[in-house]
Amino acid sequence: MIVLLSRLQFAFTVSFHFLFVPLTIGLILLTAIFQTLAVVKKDQMYRRIADFWGELFVINFAVGIVTGLIMPIQFGTNWSAYSIFMGDVFGSPLALEALLAFFLESTFAGIWIFKRHKLSDKFRMVVVWLITLGTTISAIWIITANGFMQHPVGYEMAADGSKVLLTNFAEVVANPYSLFMLAHTLLSAFLLGAFFVVCVSAFHFMKDLKAPNAERTAFFKKSMTVAVIVGLMASILIPIEGNAYAKYLGQNDVQPLKGAILRDQVDANGQMTSGEVKETSKEADIDAKSEATLKAAADNLSNLDRKPPVKFVYYSFLIMQVLGYFFLGFFLFLLLLPKLLQKNRLVQKIAIYAIPLPYIAITLGWIVAEVGRQPWLVYNLMTVEDGVSTVAESAVWFSLFTLIVFYIILFAMDLYLLMKKARKGPALEDKGGVVNES
Repeated sequence: MIVLLSRLQFAFTVSFHFLFVPLTIGLILLTAIFQTLAVVKKDQMYRRIADFWGELFVINFAVGIVTGLIMPIQFGTNWSAYSIFMGDVFGSPLALEALLAFFLESTFAGIWIFKRHKLSDKFRMVVVWLITLGTTISAIWIITANGFMQHPVGYEMAADGSKVLLTNFAEVVANPYSLFMLAHTLLSAFLLGAFFVVCVSAFHFMKDLKAPNAERTAFFKKSMTVAVIVGLMASILIPIEGNAYAKYLGQNDVQPLKGAILRDQVDANGQMTSGEVKETSKEADIDAKSEATLKAAADNLSNLDRKPPVKFVYYSFLIMQVLGYFFLGFFLFLLLLPKLLQKNRLVQKIAIYAIPLPYIAITLGWIVAEVGRQPWLVYNLMTVEDGVSTVAESAVWFSLFTLIVFYIILFAMDLYLLMKKARKGPALEDKGGVVNES
């Protein structure tokens, strides 16, 4: 029971924190693009656009920091055995994340929050791009640590087998698994940010149907145009990168079972599909290495103690794929027919109510990545059962209940502040030059 409760608590903590991370990354990129356009085009509306979306970024960023502070605490409470086993390797990326990324993004986020109105357009652009760089560096180090858990490299075991020892930091940083996951995570965050901007813009276009405002229409038309381009590029690149990732898993003996699931070589019941490899690429021939890894996946399926919940991973991946096609069609549709979002109430409602979809897709991707490697906590080195702490069951129940209550309050605050700001809209000028709220 301790193992189950500890897993539930960490899964809840991580998944809740990850509701804020991708929107933070996506919004700050778009804010940086808007501020850059203000400099390049010398258009002050883009400056106001950057301010508006930057304020939404700040709300999400602040709440995300609070949720992120709780995660490391669990390593020393519920997962002390894992912390001892992984400390030599896990500590380096996380320390660099705190020293390099967190201070970079926090310092310049502070400048953006309190001083941006006193800065020139060019310096504002520098500040917001440095925040974007900080969030990206933070993602690099977090995913580097996770990548080692998925595919350990650059290490050796201690003589007594009690822990792993870092031997090649460069190899850990250049871990191909981490690079694939970094690309996928960042692209997903960019897609979410773009989707969010489009959906909020749709809400204000709907307001324009009742009370037309030329300034507001121009404001959100420019916001939407940039967001659609970013979202379309991300939605095209994600499946391309995802296919390369699945191929890497299957053909390099990294996680052959997960690779088989992602390449449609395993059905929902964990059975090999017709005894043949179903290629997702256009290659007609399958090399010996691919066949060997497929056999390894089949062997894993026969060992009930060494396989993940295949059906859960399979359907999570399937739904994620369907949503991916929806996002591609959604952004392509808006690129070709942007006026429908500006004028058609039905399209506007679809966009507004679709806001949860990218969050669902990202959560499903996390499930595929993390649940797909079960029962391993560190792949082929430590199982989940071996990594938990010896603590009282009542203590885990109490901390789990406390976190749920605390996070519900945080989520309500974040949702309220985001919705209030998004619905209120930016400060605009009417034809007489008087500032008003849209």
